[in-house]
Parts: sequence; C-alpha cells; structure tokens
Amino acid sequence: MDDVEAAVSRVSAAGGQVLQPPMDVMTSGRMAVVADPAGAVLGLWQARDHIGAEIIDEHGALTWNELVTPSPDAVTGFYADVFGWTAETVPMPDGSYTVFHVEGGSSDGIAGAMAPPVEGMPSFWMVYFHVDDVAGTVERARTSGAQVHMEAMTIPGVGTMATLADPQGAVFSVMTPEAGQGT
Repeated sequence: MDDVEAAVSRVSAAGGQVLQPPMDVMTSGRMAVVADPAGAVLGLWQARDHIGAEIIDEHGALTWNELVTPSPDAVTGFYADVFGWTAETVPMPDGSYTVFHVEGGSSDGIAGAMAPPVEGMPSFWMVYFHVDDVAGTVERARTSGAQVHMEAMTIPGVGTMATLADPQGAVFSVMTPEAGQGT
C-alpha cells in the first residue's frame, strides 16, 4: 500500500475501527491494525526497506488470503471504500464465494470471502500457505504439536487443503492448488 495514513483515514467512515494507528516499524515500513465492520482484524503495511512477501505460490510461501464472515456482501463496501477492491460473487454448490480484485491484478483475484462453515464463528482472515503435499504436511504438523482443525480435503476445481493451529494456537491453512489453478 502506498499510503497507510490515507487508508486508515477511510476506515471509520466505511464502518470499520482503527485498533492501532499508523506507526513506524523501524526502517522496514509503516503499519496499522484495523477491523472491518464485521470485526475481522487485518494489518495494513506500507513498505519501506521491507516490501513484504517476495515469494508467493511456492512450497512454504503465502498462496491465498480468505475472509470468513457471516455476510460477505455486508463488508465488500468496506474493502471497496478503504482499498479500492472490487468484489465478484460466484456461485458454489453450498452457497456463494466472493473474490476480491484490484485494478490491474490477476483475474484470479487477490483474496476471497465466504460465510463460516459453523454458525456463530466470528469474522476473521485466514492465511493459506502453499505446500506440495497437504496430507504429509498435516502429519508432520501433528507430530510437531499442531492441532488439526480440518483434515486434508479436496475441493474439485480448487485443490486440497487443511486447517491447522500451531502449538501456540495460531490458526492457518495449507493448500495444494489443483493443477492449472492460480491463487
């Protein structure tokens, strides 16, 4: 992001909340922490010496971000107002899925949004890491003290994924995209 202060200045008017105003992180960059209108917390980053993820979509690297929220349609305006994202809702067998886009970005989108799989689950952002072998990663994580929240599951047209929590409780997902699927 080019200007974290400008983005933060739009958060309250868009229905969100500023949890941590912009601050310097030494010479690495500037950050802020905000929550969308449904309560999902996210960090904002304005790069200086540290630009962020230089490697994506490779084993062990970031591959996707997904907002889990009771009503994705209710928060798409927040992301449009604060970041300029557009939203495309696509039908799925059990409802719909929202894909966020940025101007000039990949046609696959930059992130997704969906209703929670369990009623009453709070809104949150899930990070997905690309792995070459989801089942093997789950077993290695389990033997290293991780909790498995969702065993490896294959979704046709998407790929295989699982959800884990590290020994300190941080929740994340791992994913092997189906051949030909960009993330």
